[in-house]
Amino acid sequence: MGNEGAEVFTNALSTNKTIVSLHLHGSNIGYAGGALFGRALKNNKALKSLNLNKTNMGTGDIIAISEALEVNRTLTELDLGSNDITLKSIKALSKALQLNTALSVLSLSQMHIGIEEADALFSALEFNTVLKELRLYRAYFCGGLVEAVQKLVKANRTLRLLELGGYAVTSKTVLELEEIGKANGRLKFEYRLF
Repeated sequence: MGNEGAEVFTNALSTNKTIVSLHLHGSNIGYAGGALFGRALKNNKALKSLNLNKTNMGTGDIIAISEALEVNRTLTELDLGSNDITLKSIKALSKALQLNTALSVLSLSQMHIGIEEADALFSALEFNTVLKELRLYRAYFCGGLVEAVQKLVKANRTLRLLELGGYAVTSKTVLELEEIGKANGRLKFEYRLF
């Protein structure tokens, strides 16, 4: 698709009243293409599901989409997995999650999420009352996963599913998380172990 295609597409999306689901997995919108989608999401009142997984977006793109989430009230599902993510873009996304009142499913699968990023994301969910599913399959956590989930469970009352899997999820981690789930009673874990 590239930036040119993304620009044409997002201009149409800005005024769209009929498309409710858009799946662009693997379509190379490139760096700056995500910023165009962010602009379109600020105006779009119809789109409910957007899959931008593996679209070659960078920090600026995710920040632009995050800023759009602060004002967008219709998007309920967003997949940003397999793109470049940094602490700066996670912080922007975390801020958006504190303000957003519509997004109920968020996927950040196959991204490098360190403990600082996890803390920022999970802390934002303390104030979020609509997100029901957080998908972090094959997110590359760099330690502290169980502790971060414990803090999340104490703070958030609406999250119902936390999908994990991949490198950070060992059999010991699964047992520890299952204990957290039993004590919590409402949060379920889904694991994908390769």
